[in-house]
Amino acid sequence: MPGTVSRRSVLRLLGGATAVALAATAGAPAPARAAAREPAAGPRVESLLTRLTLDGKVSLLHGATDPESLGQAGYVPGVRRLGIPPLRLADGPAGVRVRRRATALPAPVLLASAFDPALARRYGRVIGHEGRALGQDVLLSPMANLVRTPYAGRDFETFSEDPLLSADLVAEEIRGIQEEGLIATVKHYAMNNHSRTPPSGTGTWRCGGQRTGWTWPSPCATRGGGPCGWEPRPAR
Repeated sequence: MPGTVSRRSVLRLLGGATAVALAATAGAPAPARAAAREPAAGPRVESLLTRLTLDGKVSLLHGATDPESLGQAGYVPGVRRLGIPPLRLADGPAGVRVRRRATALPAPVLLASAFDPALARRYGRVIGHEGRALGQDVLLSPMANLVRTPYAGRDFETFSEDPLLSADLVAEEIRGIQEEGLIATVKHYAMNNHSRTPPSGTGTWRCGGQRTGWTWPSPCATRGGGPCGWEPRPAR
């Protein structure tokens, strides 16, 4: 049995498998497939990609039923033959959302009212510690969308109206989460700020405002805290 692959490597592998599987099914030549998965995710991941069958790659592109589910948000099966472990993904943001007992923390919008990055880091460490204790690998949190309208029913899940404050606090929460070995996922990219009818909402943004306000906290948090994942939410 080969050595177990780390969960972070599995996330990189998922990205590579996506590009390779799509290219293979489209009949792309080898150079195009190699370019599609750049930048390189590391020699070990590259080696695994060459050893995965097409069916194995496709199996990493979608969820499955977790045989040991705690009611978490998602599960991606591993590939035992290659030592690739499964991934369990839990929702946040004010704690780890599973069927087992977990701490119900104050809502992130209340955390932001303290204007305290150190507190945000401690907040993240509590979530990270409990997530790993509950057998989870990825947290679908924190949420970095800006508060812009009272019609957004999920405002309590995010931090503030201010992009600088949000970026600073999200970055520190990510550090805290990942210091405990849980992988953080920033969401939702981008402009997911009206949740009355999410599948059908339509909005109009000017490019300047979009870059300086709506999308700015997410990349700043990425550079500051270094999350391993993003959760997109399509906006039109």
